[in-house]
Amino acid sequence: MGTCVMVFAAAVYWVALLNSHSYLRLYTQDQAWVRVTQMSRAIAAHVGSMFSGLDYTLRDLARDYEAGERSTFLRGVQALQTTYPSGTVVQVSVADAQGRVVYSSLHAAKNPREVVSIYDREHFQVHLKASPPSGFYVGQPVQGRVSQQWSIQLSRALHDRHGQFAGVLVLSLSPEFLSQQLQSIYDNPRDVILLLRDDGTYLARSQRQE
Repeated sequence: MGTCVMVFAAAVYWVALLNSHSYLRLYTQDQAWVRVTQMSRAIAAHVGSMFSGLDYTLRDLARDYEAGERSTFLRGVQALQTTYPSGTVVQVSVADAQGRVVYSSLHAAKNPREVVSIYDREHFQVHLKASPPSGFYVGQPVQGRVSQQWSIQLSRALHDRHGQFAGVLVLSLSPEFLSQQLQSIYDNPRDVILLLRDDGTYLARSQRQE
């Protein structure tokens, strides 16, 4: 009889222990997902604020360019390049309504040395085909035909005085800058923050960007 009681007590103990472990495991998982959700929202807000600032700058540059205020436009480009760490802004460029690059900050003193077209690029076509032309657009990372560097294309449509499509203003942003921004938020080498477009296109990551 005593042995049966001991066996029963041991069984009850192990059932209670297993239930406790199961509860702790589920609780830990739930708390981990809560922290992940909170971290994701904080990062999304940070990145959203950063892109909003870049869009605000592009709107100002587009307005100056459309108004024909070239000197003001050039000062704005220079201010943009000096505001961010060196290498952040790979290039600021303008393409006309036919997709021909008519201005590049890499050749700011004169027009590009040869005719380069971005007519087939996504960040040009999205504005050309939109009706009315779309606003701020985050394009896929591509290798620039003028800069020859990989960059993320941030663009805005340009309009003439009649409101017609007149081309595209492009800010080529270094993915390394985004990577550093993400790493400054969460630099644990065991975890990685990924930044994707809404269609799943990869833009940057906090670790092992290469």
